[in-house]
Amino acid sequence: MKTLALSVVGVGVVVAAYLVFIFADGPAQAELKLHGYDPVSYFNAATPAEGSPEYSAVHDGARYHFVNAENRSAFLKQPDKFKPEYDGHCSYGVSLGQKFDIDPLAYRVVDDRLFLQLDAGTRDVWLEAEQENIRLADSNWPQLRATSN
Repeated sequence: MKTLALSVVGVGVVVAAYLVFIFADGPAQAELKLHGYDPVSYFNAATPAEGSPEYSAVHDGARYHFVNAENRSAFLKQPDKFKPEYDGHCSYGVSLGQKFDIDPLAYRVVDDRLFLQLDAGTRDVWLEAEQENIRLADSNWPQLRATSN
């Protein structure tokens, strides 16, 4: 009986360790943001860089990839500084009350905020009235955020 009890405890420890490993930085099914690009690279590199699953983290149910451990650490210390506006949806789309996917290379950083766009053409339209589009998107986002993709 003592052996059975020790076996049950041993299995419990193994299962607990496995669950900690799997969920250490969030559920595996968390949605990958920025098509795998490193959010920190938008702020500290000449051009955005693709991250690696080796350096990933989950924040608010979203998975982000990073180019290195330093960028991941910087993000985890200040996620609001680096995460994209509108949960990574096309900013111009949000200004119109819609959620669209993005091209991670169609972006602009304004006042330390990362605004992503559907494509380069959409970015050009966004720029024609950027401050007004930011105002509209900021206004639309609270209600739009609650809707499904």
